[in-house]
Amino acid sequence: MNSSTKPQIQQAKQALQQLMSLRNPQAMMNQMLMNNPSVKPALELIKQNGGNLQTAFMSLAKQKGIDPAEFMRELMSQ
Repeated sequence: MNSSTKPQIQQAKQALQQLMSLRNPQAMMNQMLMNNPSVKPALELIKQNGGNLQTAFMSLAKQKGIDPAEFMRELMSQ
């Protein structure tokens, strides 16, 4: 991974940790959307991919020229 993806990995890891610590991830997503309008494009991408988070992730990674497998290895190792 290049240095420009390091902050993205940290953000993804923090969001993942927050979601995993909650009993109601949907409420968390709704709260994030209300507090941070920049989350809306991500939610729209998920909707465009039939609500499938994995498909949405793979699609976005492909658009950004990121190897999804390498991104996940980095995310889980930090």
